[in-house]
Amino acid sequence: LSAHIYNFDPSFAPSGKTTLNVMFESDFNYWAELSQDMEKYKAEKERIAEGWFTIEGGRKAAKKLFESGLEIDAVFGINDLIALGVLQYCNETGRSVPEQVGVIGFDDISYAALPQIQLTTVHQPKHELGRLIFDTLYKEIKGADKSQLTKLRLEPQLVVRKTTK
Repeated sequence: LSAHIYNFDPSFAPSGKTTLNVMFESDFNYWAELSQDMEKYKAEKERIAEGWFTIEGGRKAAKKLFESGLEIDAVFGINDLIALGVLQYCNETGRSVPEQVGVIGFDDISYAALPQIQLTTVHQPKHELGRLIFDTLYKEIKGADKSQLTKLRLEPQLVVRKTTK
């Protein structure tokens, strides 16, 4: 997982202040490929449900996926809250997790490890990311070249719990 930190000239920001944007390479590559050749992904697009990055957003996305008529045996939520919403929908509709549906999230929030949830997730090193971003901002404040792209590499880890087989 790589985080790209882009520093923008203040004259481009609506507020007139320097802005800092972080985009993860996995997200960047995914959206770049998707936008380059949408026809190539037409069949897969049916298997992607968009929504808010909340539990309710995950529940609504799961409803859309499962009611689409497609055979769904696993769901990867772009964050743990969405995955929790998928678990909620599966519980409401009598789908057994992980026997009928595997569910994986991303972030490894504290709720994911609760005994009654035990969500399989991808742990992202949030503290390390925060430290690296702080170091980058500190260097910028101290006068580092603002026009350069800083590329940081972090290693996420899969945390297998009880929502997958």
